[in-house]
Amino acid sequence: SLRDLFFRWKDTDLRLIEKGGKRSGRKDGGLYVEQQFQRHVFPAIGNMQAKDVKRADVMAVLDALTAQGNNRTANVILALLRQMFRFAAKRDIVSGDPTFGIDKKDAGGKDTERERRLDESEVRELARKLPTANLNPRSEAALWLLLATASRVGELMKAQWSHVDRVSRVWTIPAENAKNGREHHVQLSDFALEWFAHLAERSTHPVWVFPNVSDSDHVCTKSLNKQFSDRQRLASKRMSNRASNTSALQLKGGKWVPHDLRRTAASLMQSLGVAGEVIERCLNHTEDNKVKRIYQRDELIPQRTEAFNLLGARLALLARDDANVVTLSTQRRYA
Repeated sequence: SLRDLFFRWKDTDLRLIEKGGKRSGRKDGGLYVEQQFQRHVFPAIGNMQAKDVKRADVMAVLDALTAQGNNRTANVILALLRQMFRFAAKRDIVSGDPTFGIDKKDAGGKDTERERRLDESEVRELARKLPTANLNPRSEAALWLLLATASRVGELMKAQWSHVDRVSRVWTIPAENAKNGREHHVQLSDFALEWFAHLAERSTHPVWVFPNVSDSDHVCTKSLNKQFSDRQRLASKRMSNRASNTSALQLKGGKWVPHDLRRTAASLMQSLGVAGEVIERCLNHTEDNKVKRIYQRDELIPQRTEAFNLLGARLALLARDDANVVTLSTQRRYA
């Protein structure tokens, strides 16, 4: 069946394998892909024989997603199904690929790069709204730490206390937690240190900075997104057993998600005069140019430390409800 095919593909191609210093497969072992198939594919065609799946069956799955407005998910499912059927065709499990001839325009359409970032007035508005948003205190701390460290949500949610050195003022993101698979060191400003100290004072777990409710692991990386999204809904769209104040974190610039805070941090650094190359290092971006990647090894630690300190000081000002802060220009673009 298609379901059986999926699990063979997952165990063969998606399982994380490290050998000779090289990694293959996915960091989560295919868990995310399995969740997508469980929700969107298996209910419709999971019990069909894989060899009997036709293009029309694939289109039915995609059409159902686009009808719900889930265009990006439709594109993701199309790409995953294509990978799986190519895996199957190479092993003669199927005679052809039923995704052949189906393009993105037939699914969710062209992906548009998300550019949402909060301007300084929105950061101040957010600071005013947070105390009455009825958020978990850890979630409020996470929001400010995402802004202060320019980190990704998954990197922060997986942070362990052993990774945070408050004496040397460095948070180490291990390679296995980083998107690019490269260990990253975040220099902590006074502002960031205060929020880590705030979490430490209320910590109930010896390992995880953000433990889950059962203290068995770190909190789910999607939890933060749900909490912020629940507070940016129309009242008529409120979900049961979720936040009652659906407008608590709505901002004038429109809906925002946790990853937009990383983009916001980079924009704030830019407005503070931080060089583009330094911002890229603070973000732990991988250099696209292979020659530069090999020969330019300078990690720019002093410059990154200064950049994070400037960012932290600016956030501390924006977070004060009594501050008459002059908005900085953000016209310059960083590389």
